[in-house]
Amino acid sequence: MEGDFDNYNCALGNCNGGWAGTSFASPRWAGFTALVNQQAVEAGNAPTGGLGFINPAIYLIGTGSSYDSAFHDIAVGNNDTDNQPIWFNAVTGYDLVTGWGRANGQALIDALAGPQVPGFWIAASSATVNVNQSASGTTTVSVTDAGGFTGNVALAVTSTLPTGGTASWGTNPTSGISVLTLTASSTAPAGTATLTITGTSGSLTVTSTISLTVYAPNFTLSGPGTVNVGQGSLNAGYHWCPAKSLTESVDCRYRLSRYRSRMSEVPVEWAFSRT
Repeated sequence: MEGDFDNYNCALGNCNGGWAGTSFASPRWAGFTALVNQQAVEAGNAPTGGLGFINPAIYLIGTGSSYDSAFHDIAVGNNDTDNQPIWFNAVTGYDLVTGWGRANGQALIDALAGPQVPGFWIAASSATVNVNQSASGTTTVSVTDAGGFTGNVALAVTSTLPTGGTASWGTNPTSGISVLTLTASSTAPAGTATLTITGTSGSLTVTSTISLTVYAPNFTLSGPGTVNVGQGSLNAGYHWCPAKSLTESVDCRYRLSRYRSRMSEVPVEWAFSRT
């Protein structure tokens, strides 16, 4: 995996380029190997734990007829990065600078794990949908094909919806995307539920989950604990309160009337109304 001097490092809010080395290449290989293992297990070509030690398989590919399709050979350059006394040049085929070269994505995964099993994945654009009572929220569910799959997928919410909740779909079945609309009635209880979305095409079934949160109407009231007013003076103002769960805003307004006495502190008279 590529670990040349074109990587960025971000720390404490600052990002800069010019970084390189195994600190970048190694985690990329780890992620790539996870994809290899996932496909191998799915295809039945490896135990649950994956392929294990893959070096022998990589060397077989490097010396075999599929090398040019599985790897992109890097034959130019060197690893003289700091005027060190010993360094190496990249050459055709295996070398001590780039190994067998750059992994050629899906082609190398197929060479190591075997071809993909035709199928699909489903995923929601938002894993959490928030709705107020008497309101709706949406998320877009995408179907991604794998291994040459070309069929349509029927989508459904297969878990029990919260009381007072309903679900409806846009294009369904679909081979691309469909918008899921979740609606909560005025009596739907506030709370969070996990919903299972199931995609079915022939004998293939795939599931994914999202979280649905229903909010009851609510607002907060805030203001200063103490207001100082001089004798014969007037001090007034107001606060706007956050109203995340309401479709309308709430004006929390406090007011003070002229108060003639020798007291320096007076109780606040509160008045609030929806606007």
